[in-house]
Amino acid sequence: DPRDTGEAIKLLRGGIEMADRVVTVAPSYKDEIMSCEGGFGMHDCTRGRSYHLDGILNGIDIQEWNPSNDSHIAAPFTADNITNKSVCKQSLQFDLGLEQKPDTPIVAFIGRLAPQKGVDVLEQVLGWLMGGDHLGVTGDVHLVMM
Repeated sequence: DPRDTGEAIKLLRGGIEMADRVVTVAPSYKDEIMSCEGGFGMHDCTRGRSYHLDGILNGIDIQEWNPSNDSHIAAPFTADNITNKSVCKQSLQFDLGLEQKPDTPIVAFIGRLAPQKGVDVLEQVLGWLMGGDHLGVTGDVHLVMM
């Protein structure tokens, strides 16, 4: 890397070089970090470890995360019977330390703070979400970012 003058310790590089396996969030991200454009100066390191580099396809197990039988939520519900969904929302608001308000929508973003993940789109609508208007947005929204 032409920007590397040898004056800094690169812990990420050391971790990649010493790891038994390196696992990324997706197969496409594995390919991205081995490219000049997406490797941010680490592409030679990641290419050199390509045999030990894997990407796990994003997704969920629809049986394990099925709200009709999920033991990790406050109460079961289905698409046909959403009665207990409000119980789950109240429990989530409590667990996150939010005000327990049944009419307040929860907007959640879980991902890297990168434009390709849509955080820039969320940023563009924050004023609208939080400001309220005559089209039904209350201005009272719980925004959760992880």
